[in-house]
Order: sequence, then structure tokens, then C-alpha cells
Amino acid sequence: MKSRIFVVEDHDVMREAYRMAIEIEPDLELCGTAGTAQEALDAIAAAAPDLVLVDVSLPGMSGLELIERLRQAHPGLPALVVSGHHGAVYAERALAAGARGYLDKKGVATVLLDAIHRVLEGEIYLSEDGRTRS
Repeated sequence: MKSRIFVVEDHDVMREAYRMAIEIEPDLELCGTAGTAQEALDAIAAAAPDLVLVDVSLPGMSGLELIERLRQAHPGLPALVVSGHHGAVYAERALAAGARGYLDKKGVATVLLDAIHRVLEGEIYLSEDGRTRS
């Protein structure tokens, strides 16, 4: 059975890149995308994802606020944050909001699928230094 991934990213090119990466994995499938947090809130219940991949910088509502709302509406739904912001403080903010992982966009191409799998397995993934913890 494939794990269902929902992508929340406001840049079309990045959404397409995530789609292509997810679709080549035999155990993953893309179940939906959104360009804004509000679109995601409106679509996630019907999409029934196993994980939500969320950009921090979204129009209208931040990705961190989206994660907080998702945690209330869908307890147990893991979120993996992808951000262009560098530094441990941003990873800490993402985890405090309820995310189960944090990826720096500059290295996302090499770690995205590993991070998705680890978060689906219940781990916390931080790309800053490549460490994970349960």
C-alpha cells in the first residue's frame, strides 16, 4: 500500500519537482497539492494524506500556522516543513508548531525522499546537520 503525500507549496516549479520525486517512488503517491494554506485546509480532509509537505512561506497564512491548524483538525497527521530559511531557529519553530521534520530547500533534492520515509516511520528529520531522532 502506498503512502499518500499532500504538497503545500506556492511555487509551481517546486510543486512539480516534488510531484516528480514522489511519483518515482514505488511506495509513495501524490494525493493532492495546494498553492496556499487555505487551499490546503479546504482539500486535506478529502485527500486523506499520510503526510503533508509544507513550505514555510505561503501567501495569506504561514506554513507554520497551517501546521498548527492541521494539528488541531487532523491530530496525528505528520507534517514535513521545507523552507528557504536557514538556521536552527527555523527548525525549532517548525517543530514547536507541530512539524515532524524540517528541510532546507537548498539541499532538498538529495534528502527529500529519505526525509519523507523517516517521518512516515515516526522519526523526526532535521536537515540542518542530517541528524534524526525519534
